[in-house]
Amino acid sequence: MSWMRDVVQFLRTIMLIEDRIDSLAEQHKELADASSDQDLRLTRIEAQFDLLKAIAASSRKSDRGHQLSEISDREEKRKK
Repeated sequence: MSWMRDVVQFLRTIMLIEDRIDSLAEQHKELADASSDQDLRLTRIEAQFDLLKAIAASSRKSDRGHQLSEISDREEKRKK
């Protein structure tokens, strides 16, 4: 009868291990979903920063062009 007790104990242990594996698999799925969501959010934020950089760069270029034209206008006025 001691072997029966060992078998029952072994089966209980297997069932507990299966429950733990199922729980860990569910936790892993939830973490993977959360990680994917965070990755999408980070990508959106990076895209916004890239857009802001591009806008700022084009704004600086147009400001420089405007400043250069003002300088050349002043020089022309001085020459007259």
